Amino acid sequence: MNPTPPKLIAHHTITQARVGLSTTRPVRAQRWDMGSFILPHDHTYYEICVVNSGHGLHQTDYFQTPAGPGTVVVIPPGKVHAFAEGHRLIGTNIYYLTEWLLTELTQLWQQDSLVSLFLADSLFPRSNHARPYQFDLETRESESVMIDLEDMQREWDVTTPSVLFMQSSFLKVLIRLSRSYARQSPRERGFQFRRPVWEALERIEESLLGSESFSVAALARQLGVSPDHFTRLFKEATSWSPLEYFQMRRVHHACKLLLDPEAKISDIAYRLGYADAAHLSRVFKRFRGTSPREYRRVYTKPDPHTAIS
Repeated sequence: MNPTPPKLIAHHTITQARVGLSTTRPVRAQRWDMGSFILPHDHTYYEICVVNSGHGLHQTDYFQTPAGPGTVVVIPPGKVHAFAEGHRLIGTNIYYLTEWLLTELTQLWQQDSLVSLFLADSLFPRSNHARPYQFDLETRESESVMIDLEDMQREWDVTTPSVLFMQSSFLKVLIRLSRSYARQSPRERGFQFRRPVWEALERIEESLLGSESFSVAALARQLGVSPDHFTRLFKEATSWSPLEYFQMRRVHHACKLLLDPEAKISDIAYRLGYADAAHLSRVFKRFRGTSPREYRRVYTKPDPHTAIS
């Protein structure tokens, strides 16, 4: 890749008002005629851009490199990027709610590079794991990905889309992309955590799925290390203390449950082991910057896609 360009300043931010994600449409694939350039901008969501045709120069604060048919660009929330020196650039952008996927994290870890490429910002936002990526698909890979993206676009436009259909198509895309990246970058096969950290991550997921209580001391004892040593190892690897990470992951599960408009917030709180709805609200606001009620309101508005320009 070419040398890093000067730091980019976002001219605008792609937000929910533009993207229109919701409980019935938690992922969006949208074809764009980018023309000759796209001004520097960032997003409040992950964006994956697959270049359909044309050529240009893709720029981030990390690198600038040519992009053409089959190029894949992955931009985490808050990272600025732009396209310059373009010639008839056309691409398909994908926006998605990471929390919609994170309740199945144990399975996703098993796919090389998938979590590090497409979910790292939601898990380790304080670390350098969440950064832009760019790589190129082979022709056959690109053709397969574009078929799935076209299916997702068509499903978005139906009156009552199938969330299962959209989820299946999107997961196929993520797996195809992560396999391609892992093949091209065999030394970057995802996160390189030490054994106690990996075991801790797995046991935290088990605790969440089983609605079990969490104790740093008990987990350290199971791993055969002292609580202080365990906490130090975990924080060095993830930038979270074990308890902070557990609380954040519990909020991710709350996000998924809140997408069901019929579920009572108090019931969600009890199900996840909070003392009450007020306890859930305090922790939720700490990690998400908003209340559970407001989060639900944003994503359960009726038929949001009809307002998108």
